[in-house]
Amino acid sequence: MKKVIIILMGIAMSITSANAQDKTTGKLQFETDMHDFGAIQEGPDAAYDFVLTNTGKTPVIIKNATAGCGCTVAHWPTQPILPGKSDKIHVTYHTSGRVGPFVKDIAILSDAEQAQTFVHIKGTVKSSTTAVAATVPAN
Repeated sequence: MKKVIIILMGIAMSITSANAQDKTTGKLQFETDMHDFGAIQEGPDAAYDFVLTNTGKTPVIIKNATAGCGCTVAHWPTQPILPGKSDKIHVTYHTSGRVGPFVKDIAILSDAEQAQTFVHIKGTVKSSTTAVAATVPAN
């Protein structure tokens, strides 16, 4: 009877150990999840690279990175990010015709422990016509 109990305990421990190993996944950690452009001029695109590191134990594949509108575009790495390695998500905000404050959220989908995470950009676009008018001397 003791042998049966010992065998059953061994099997239970093996199953528990196997389940714990299955939960080992990649984990993304960003240097920052918010970038403030401050005051920027209308016209030129504003861009920022969000640096991320895989702090998990398995490679992470980023499947998609999207913003809620066409004014913000994200480019993400197509190769797996290996454990301990870093990469970046390049985010561009198109300022033309978008004078005023903005806050944009970029959703990042991956096969990491947390499948969806967000980074954010914000700033205030200043009118290019205001800048031109300010440089023209008054008569």
